[in-house]
Amino acid sequence: RGPAPGAQTQLRGMRPHLVDGAQKSVYLALTASGGRVVVCVTEADAHARRELACFERAGSHPNVASLLGHCTSADGKRCFLVFPRAYTDLGRLLPRAADGRPLGLAEEQAYKVAEQLLAAVCHIHGCGIAHRDLKPDNLLATRKGEDTTLVVTDFGLSHLYERGADGAFDTAPLCRELLGTVSHAAPEILARRPYDGRKADVWSLGIVLFGVLTG
Repeated sequence: RGPAPGAQTQLRGMRPHLVDGAQKSVYLALTASGGRVVVCVTEADAHARRELACFERAGSHPNVASLLGHCTSADGKRCFLVFPRAYTDLGRLLPRAADGRPLGLAEEQAYKVAEQLLAAVCHIHGCGIAHRDLKPDNLLATRKGEDTTLVVTDFGLSHLYERGADGAFDTAPLCRELLGTVSHAAPEILARRPYDGRKADVWSLGIVLFGVLTG
């Protein structure tokens, strides 16, 4: 078991793994105790603080990525988010044609994907979080034998709902930021209208599942 999400983690032997967009790079590294991990490096800005807050609020759930710990660079400008090495990207689960094109999953397999992703979204919504950028790039997988577990990650664009006087999350205020990924964005976001972040997540999830079925 790794340190709590708020714990500072010491890293060594970092080497490039892949680049996730313009704002985040991914490395392989070792912890001080020799454990192999994946490290996402991003600017230590409001997005990083929001992501840490989301992981802390979401707690432990089998379909939400496990944040083992985090640390910041000596100059305080970069944030390092540490995840288990076992994660791989969702695209590797899809079968491929001879020319490399991804193909859709069989209906039974797609059902298992849908079940897990719905569980993740229901959980984060129950924790007062709207992800607002659900797409294949932000879905990872772990595999143990024949069993595959999908997890949601990358909460940098998420919205955290505040608690009302009754202690419940106040989800009435609409979101107004125009963000996310155009190909997976809900119509109201593209129309530049105020929107319910949770409903926007459901739309994005539907697009993800369509892609899982059709390739």
